[in-house]
Amino acid sequence: MSKTKTLLKKIVALLLFFLLSFSTVGCRGNIPVENNTGSGGGNHTTQEIDKDKSQLYVFNYNGGVGTEWLYATADAFEAKYAETSFEEGKKGVEIKVSPGKSTLGNIKGTNYDIAFSEGVNFHDFITRGEFLDITDIVTESLSEITNGVETGSIEDKLVENQKYSYKAVKGGYYALPNYESWPGVTYDRKVFRDYELYFAEGGGWTNVDSQKTVGPDGVRNTSDDGLPSSLEEFVTLIKRMKALNVTPILTSGAYTVMTNKLITAIYSNLVGYDEFMLNFSYGEDTIAKTTDVDTSANIITGFNSEGTPIIEKKTITMSNSYYMMQDYGMYYAYEIMRTLIDEKAWSKKMTGVLSHLDAQTEFIYSDLENNPIAMYVDGCYWYNEASDAFKRSEKKYKEAAVNRDFAWMPMPVQVSGSVTEGHGRQPVLLDELRTFGFLNADLKGKPTEKLAKLFLQFCYTDEMLKLFTRTTKMFRGVKYEFTDSEYADLCKYAQSVAEIRSRARVLYPYTDNIIDIYNQKHMNPGLYDTVIGGATENTPYDAMKGTSVTARQYFEGGWISPESWTQQYGEYFNK
Repeated sequence: MSKTKTLLKKIVALLLFFLLSFSTVGCRGNIPVENNTGSGGGNHTTQEIDKDKSQLYVFNYNGGVGTEWLYATADAFEAKYAETSFEEGKKGVEIKVSPGKSTLGNIKGTNYDIAFSEGVNFHDFITRGEFLDITDIVTESLSEITNGVETGSIEDKLVENQKYSYKAVKGGYYALPNYESWPGVTYDRKVFRDYELYFAEGGGWTNVDSQKTVGPDGVRNTSDDGLPSSLEEFVTLIKRMKALNVTPILTSGAYTVMTNKLITAIYSNLVGYDEFMLNFSYGEDTIAKTTDVDTSANIITGFNSEGTPIIEKKTITMSNSYYMMQDYGMYYAYEIMRTLIDEKAWSKKMTGVLSHLDAQTEFIYSDLENNPIAMYVDGCYWYNEASDAFKRSEKKYKEAAVNRDFAWMPMPVQVSGSVTEGHGRQPVLLDELRTFGFLNADLKGKPTEKLAKLFLQFCYTDEMLKLFTRTTKMFRGVKYEFTDSEYADLCKYAQSVAEIRSRARVLYPYTDNIIDIYNQKHMNPGLYDTVIGGATENTPYDAMKGTSVTARQYFEGGWISPESWTQQYGEYFNK
């Protein structure tokens, strides 16, 4: 297969990496509000309307994040504006919610006023004129809508690369970040305590806080103490679990592409925020040009006679971004996958019929049934998605199944050895699914335009952001924090998510780089397509399981030649 064809295969891989969801992507067209009064929907999802009130029609992609948060937000908004007139002859508002499992291919021409969806290539939508300009509500003070509680704006809650990227096409804001969806690992802290799976300072194992190592961040007395700080320690932990008859790790067997979430989490944390971001900025976005950002990457240029990688520092630019397919972090993530398979670390339950929901149930029930599974690979949304499984476990196991001690697991930050105090790295949380909230451009000039803008703005007040996290155990993609008392009211999993986010850098994978702007629906960092023996593979787990395929083979099969890169993207850097 030619390198050009291979590159084209890679480009399509976005649908497997960033748009990983078990849904159908496409145009919904002019779909009526669903007549669904199911769990939590109440009056929000019925077709009947009160003609004396104004109506807003809202689509919500209700995968792992669900729709309960939206029902609760709608209740609060309706109560707040019950006596307000938005249209002549009407008073108050009804929010009509249409939850669905398909992501939106368009919004203009539908009957949705507002949408919250994932897999949104927002530069494309903005270019096509699908989204309404919302710059006014993003930049103005939130004082009025919060009765003076907040004086800043929604824009103040965005990080710099969000601001630059959102405004890259037309100079204004047309979308806001929806939920953050991090790929990675959840671990059962009870299993870690019961089986003494924490690294002890000075060697050995412990479950005593005062005896743990400093963990990946190199800071004592944080939540990652005692967890593996290097890939070498991660493998050591896996071997200990096996020796104690604890199943190390589980995910879906029917959707083995889920195993890529582990690779992504390892890769991004091994190289750190700046280096991983080069997969999207190509070294030349606004952030890189205006701030002191390191645009160099650790690139494997070959292997010596002993098979050891030869690593060189390369300054990344648009013209040589093909080097990112040779990043050392990617190679060592593949090495870990090869090792996990060789060590039989993946659960035997990962058969072709084990769906993601089944895998969540297996993880939840495992320790309750004396068959402990230590770690589970999925997006951070899994806990909310598994709500029915939690309810079933509580019904069967009573108090033992209530408020389980599951936590989001920080990943190792170096290849070998152990992180020492003061020499760790801030965690990286990759927001992988490109989820956004936006308004239909067809609202322009209509009486309900102001109402729709007000509701979207209301969703991003601190009060509603915190409601979102309490409901979903996830975060919206903007800055907000919980007070100590508010934090104490969260479940243990949500507390762990909030705690690591407060210490981490969230990586939003979009920039104002010209390649990203005009190829957003195609581009990705090259994860994880490769060619082995003439066949294209995109999941290292599938390629390696039951075969002798090595990390090096998988890694080298994905390299892109300078000629292929220039052929595809030279128009952007050869001007």
